[in-house]
Amino acid sequence: MTTTHTPGPWKVEPLNADRVVIRKPDGGVAANCPAHFPADAALIAAAPELLEALYAALPLVEDAAVFLKDDFKPGYLAGIVRASDSAIAKAEGR
Repeated sequence: MTTTHTPGPWKVEPLNADRVVIRKPDGGVAANCPAHFPADAALIAAAPELLEALYAALPLVEDAAVFLKDDFKPGYLAGIVRASDSAIAKAEGR
């Protein structure tokens, strides 16, 4: 696990009528977004917790891909592992 970002929780706060900011726990600004894209702001704010959840879940899915692969559609769990690895790499800037 290579975490260099500010840990969450991050919160969405209105800045003005046109912008929202995503605040880090220390009050600093992680990002800002147009206020008319609230789903984007919510996703950005959730990013640290989503990454931590993915770190926690990935070993379980990797084990399931080995030990339970016959219980699922061929390639299903391996696809989840690949997608998870890819998302983690993107979040870590690799």
